Amino acid sequence: MDQAAIPDLSDLNIFNFMIIIPDEATAIRLCESYGLIPSRESVEAMQVRCECGRIMRIENNQEYKLKWRLKCPAKSRRDRRSGRIIDSGCGKTMSPLKNTWFERSKLNIRQSLLLVFCFLVELPVKLVVSQANIDHKTVVDYYVFCREVCQKFNSRRIIGGPGLEVEIDEHWLYVPKYHRGRKMKTQMWVVGGICRGTRELFLCVTGCKNLVRMHEIIRRHVEPLSFIHTDSNPSYNGVDEEFNNATGRGCNMAAHFTTNHRRWFTKNYEFVNPDTGENVVVGSWTNTIERQWLELKKKVKSCRSFVDDEGRTKNHALLYVEEFVYRHNRLHSLTVGDQMNQFTRDLATIYHFTGEWQTLVVDGGGIVDYYSLDIELEESLDDAVAYAVAEFEANN
Repeated sequence: MDQAAIPDLSDLNIFNFMIIIPDEATAIRLCESYGLIPSRESVEAMQVRCECGRIMRIENNQEYKLKWRLKCPAKSRRDRRSGRIIDSGCGKTMSPLKNTWFERSKLNIRQSLLLVFCFLVELPVKLVVSQANIDHKTVVDYYVFCREVCQKFNSRRIIGGPGLEVEIDEHWLYVPKYHRGRKMKTQMWVVGGICRGTRELFLCVTGCKNLVRMHEIIRRHVEPLSFIHTDSNPSYNGVDEEFNNATGRGCNMAAHFTTNHRRWFTKNYEFVNPDTGENVVVGSWTNTIERQWLELKKKVKSCRSFVDDEGRTKNHALLYVEEFVYRHNRLHSLTVGDQMNQFTRDLATIYHFTGEWQTLVVDGGGIVDYYSLDIELEESLDDAVAYAVAEFEANN
C-alpha cells in the first residue's frame, strides 16, 4: 500500500471532503490505514481457514466492493504420483468486510465515510438526504449506528480519583410548562457528575432520586478518595459514610461537601489534610455540572422522542444521551478533522476483520437505563398489590 497516497484528515472540513477523498480507491486506502478494513497483504499473512479446514485463497473480481474476496478452493485434483486427492475444498466464500463497519452495507466505502462525517459535524438528516442523494432510512440508520459506537465507549465510565473534585447534580429533564401536555407515568431525572480536573462526564437516566438510587449511581461512577460536591438534597446524605464502609478507607476517605442553593451558590470548607497535616480550603459549588443540562437539552429537544405511550424510554432514546457524553469526553476539544480521526480509530477498535466465521459480538455497555428499571419495579409492585387485594377480597 502506497503510504503517500493516504489522505491527511487533519484539515478536513465540510467544504473539502470531496477533494481530500475524491474517489472510492482513496477511501479504501484510508480505511486500510486505520484498520477499518483489511489490506490484501494482511489477509494473505493471516492464512484464513475455511470451515472445512482448508486455507482460503484470494479471488479477484471487479464486481466486489474491494475488488477481491476470500474463497475456499472448490475443485479437487489427484496427485499423479500418490494418487491421492488433494485440495478438496468446499467452495465457500468470505468477504473481507466481515465483522467490519461496512458489513451488510449497500453503500460504497466513500459514501459510508461521508455519512460518518455528516454525523460528526451534526448535519440534519433532511439536509444529508437532499444533498447526498441517499435514502432517508439509510441516513437515519447510520446516525443510530454511530450513536451505538458512542455507547460502547461510555461503558463503565468512572470519574474522579484521589484528590480530584467531582460535582454531582440531578435535573428533571422535562418539566411541563403551565401544566400542559400529557402527564408522564413517572418522573424522568438525569443524574450527572463531572470531574473538575479532567472534565470527564457521566450521565444516568432514572425515574427517581431517592437515597438508595443516588448512592448506587455514585458508587458505580465515582472513584473512591474523591472530593464530592453536591447540593443539600437529602438524597446525598451519608455518601461519605457509605463509601467508608464499602472501601474500608476509614478517615482517609475524601470528604463530601454540600451547598444550600437557597442560601448561597458557593461555600468554602476548611479541613486538615490527614496525609500532610496542612489546612486545605475547598470551594463547594455545582455550577460546572449544572451548565451541562442546557447543552443536553439541545441534544434531546422533545420528550415525545424519548418516551413511548407507556412511559418507557424508547430503544434509541438513551443513544442521544450516549452521544452527548461521548462528544464531551472524547471530541470536545478536537477540530473536525481530528474528530474524524478519533472516531475512525474508535470504529476500528470495535469493528475489524478477524478472519473468523463467527459473527463479531460486541459487548454491551453504556449508560444504565435506571428509568426503565424503575418503571418495571413500579409495575411489579402494582401487580403484587393488586394480587394481594384480590386474594384478600376472595377470602373475606
